[in-house]
Amino acid sequence: MTFVVKFSGDRSATIVCIYTCPEHGEFDAEVQRDENGDSPDVIPCGAELGVRADAFAPNGKMRRCELSAMWTPSSSVACRVRRVEVVRGKWEKPERKTYLDTRKLGEGQDVDEFRAERKKIWDEERRKKVKELLR
Repeated sequence: MTFVVKFSGDRSATIVCIYTCPEHGEFDAEVQRDENGDSPDVIPCGAELGVRADAFAPNGKMRRCELSAMWTPSSSVACRVRRVEVVRGKWEKPERKTYLDTRKLGEGQDVDEFRAERKKIWDEERRKKVKELLR
């Protein structure tokens, strides 16, 4: 039996993840995936500091937190695209009798009968090898 592995989806696309800032708590962030397709473990928080006196930068813009926010695992997303898909291929006949083929067991053959057949196949294979060595 053969299997075909298919990869789908763009690994360079952005992903929305939950991060936890030690000061501001959990927040969602859209981040760029790494080379493996995963989200980064740590990002800067980015939360606005509010209306405190030190909240504004010299240029008049609102300052941001910039503390390290850790990636937080969450429950699985309801709509997810499968990255890998395995498709069952057609059955292929084993190249040799000694290759393990358990189809008969799946079709209801007794385990003892199956083992007896396997023993017979391996005994025959040993006889062939001994004859070759004696020549």
